[in-house]
Amino acid sequence: MAFLWEKIRQSLKEYTKKSKYVTGVVLFLIALVAVYIGIWFRRALILKDSSLPELSRLIRKSAYLKEKITCISSLDENWIHLDQLSDTMVLLLLTSEDRRFYEHHGVDFFRILKILFTPNISGTEKPGGSTLTQQLIKTIWGSCDRTIWFKLHEMAGVWIVEWLLSKDEILELYINCVMWSPNSVGLASAGRELFGKEVEELRPDDMILLVAGLPNPEALAEFIKRSKQNRRLLNRIQRLKSEAVSMGISLESRKGNVYE
Repeated sequence: MAFLWEKIRQSLKEYTKKSKYVTGVVLFLIALVAVYIGIWFRRALILKDSSLPELSRLIRKSAYLKEKITCISSLDENWIHLDQLSDTMVLLLLTSEDRRFYEHHGVDFFRILKILFTPNISGTEKPGGSTLTQQLIKTIWGSCDRTIWFKLHEMAGVWIVEWLLSKDEILELYINCVMWSPNSVGLASAGRELFGKEVEELRPDDMILLVAGLPNPEALAEFIKRSKQNRRLLNRIQRLKSEAVSMGISLESRKGNVYE
């Protein structure tokens, strides 16, 4: 009987030690997750405050943009508010990049599934699955890394940003912070660089070119300045042109280019 009792006591001691170890590991993991969420929460608050000096600093530090732009100017002189944009510009952007922007919570799983199960037809380009919020997060805090780990990291930030910011706030940040042309960020800078126009002066055909060039601003600049053809860019332009006509947007005809 004494022997049995001793075995029970030893088993209880071992169980207690193991329980403490497991509890410690679980608490450590919870602390790590809390710190990780706190980092993204602080980042989202920076976007929420929309402090232009702080946003400019973040844009200049962006590893993603540093690989593409050598000199990034301040956002202060180029910032435009959402109400300065025409409805046409917003419609074209959402039609091309994120149709369900006002419906999803940062990640469009319906779009991802549609892409996965849509057959890849030769000669056509499969659309990307990233939402505007994902593109914004990638621009400011991301890199050109396409690993699963980075995608999960990006999604965590996206959900927190979507939780703290309104859709209009995210859209305004996107308009001003992503790369629209090879040498600058923001729609205002791109309008001046590529067309010599302010945002208010952009015509629907200019808007189509700018939106179509978002995945590859370098190809857009070559097309506008040197008439260098790019098949993927031309396909996107034609697709957006068709969408614009179906939405009742009037387009101008330019002799010698895709708008003929």
